[in-house]
Amino acid sequence: MTDVLTAEQAAERLNIKPATLYSYVSRGLIRTQPDPTDPRRRFYRADDIERLAQRRAGDPAPGEAVIPSLFEAIGQDAIKWAARETFERAAAMLWGLGAGRAELLFRQPLPPVAPESAGLPVLPALMTALAAESAYDVRAYDTSPDGQAMTGARILRLMADVLAGGVGEGRIAERLAAAWRGDARTFDAALILLADEEYPATAGGRLADRAQRLTPYGVTLRGAAGLLREVGQPGRAHAVVARRLQHGLGLPGFIPAPNDDPTGHRRTGALLDLMRSAYPDGIDIVESVIGAARYAMSARPGVTFALAALEVAGRLPDGAGLGLLALGRSAAWLRP
Repeated sequence: MTDVLTAEQAAERLNIKPATLYSYVSRGLIRTQPDPTDPRRRFYRADDIERLAQRRAGDPAPGEAVIPSLFEAIGQDAIKWAARETFERAAAMLWGLGAGRAELLFRQPLPPVAPESAGLPVLPALMTALAAESAYDVRAYDTSPDGQAMTGARILRLMADVLAGGVGEGRIAERLAAAWRGDARTFDAALILLADEEYPATAGGRLADRAQRLTPYGVTLRGAAGLLREVGQPGRAHAVVARRLQHGLGLPGFIPAPNDDPTGHRRTGALLDLMRSAYPDGIDIVESVIGAARYAMSARPGVTFALAALEVAGRLPDGAGLGLLALGRSAAWLRP
């Protein structure tokens, strides 16, 4: 088999439309490289195409496709990785270097976090720090696979330093656990699960552009956290849900039925299990809201609700759920 395919060959092999092929690329499921004879064209990695072709389930109609998650596309199970591995090892694996390279990637020295990011909300703080560092990080111009992975590791560590409130020692999850008074194992698992979540980014977008598109998630996360805080006590869940629906306010973080996304169900369930294990005191309120939403509109919780539950039950800082989402997703976006 040839190492690369044209867009037409790749779409034909997967039996999909070109738009779906570009969606796969933007999600990091298919890697591309420029055509040396025509910079306007790109070639598609044949091994990624073949892996997707083998993992597609059922017999979709022509032009339609079952979109696997990132871990599924490379033959891995994110939930199993979340149960036993560190975020750094998972990132190194996603970047095609092998989990054993994680220590080398993530022990690079970093400069102090840009002071301009202090006191800002989560997303502006992350973007300010990234913009400031990008102006001076000449190592980022090394676009070899190893160079891209080294830059990706620096970016993830920088984001963790912003969320933790300053540069420190230790792995990313350990830094967050120390700053947020939580458990590193919980944050490792959450970040790995979030790296697997699908995200409709635009192909070729810069990291800053993609991070800005987390804003709708931020709105939903804040709304879901507000819903949990509004309920306050398990006995109020049905009344609060009913009132919100009566006034057209909706239930942020919940997905109405029907919804056929078994992989999404598993990821959300795994995140909720993390919350139940790490913060058992918050279980009753979360379960009462889930039960009330299921009764009122047959809705199931989504990833944003699970993150909001983790933030509220764990009494984490405001915006911690959004910070975890941005950090976990970035591991996927940075895949060379």
